[in-house]
Amino acid sequence: MLTVTSIPLTFTQGNHTEIIHPTIVQTSKSLILVDVGYTATLPQLLSALRQMQVHPEQLTAICITHDDIDHIEALAAVANLAPQAAIYAHTLEIPALQGDVIS
Repeated sequence: MLTVTSIPLTFTQGNHTEIIHPTIVQTSKSLILVDVGYTATLPQLLSALRQMQVHPEQLTAICITHDDIDHIEALAAVANLAPQAAIYAHTLEIPALQGDVIS
């Protein structure tokens, strides 16, 4: 079994609106969140997960594709809600994940 579900989240800042797409990848053994979005979109993300009947404590992993702020800003908050989830990212992303640099 493999299910991939995109979660559209709307972010507005000033006159600029964008839609970002964290994604849930579910297999028979894993429940993976790919990217986490902005901190401001966290309530939308959690609501969408609830609608999917997914709870953060069920996540087995969080995968960060790259260090753009729209992909990682809510990582600390999501990791706190899902402390059991392994966090995967390329080693080049370590400075951003440690809060040193965000592109």
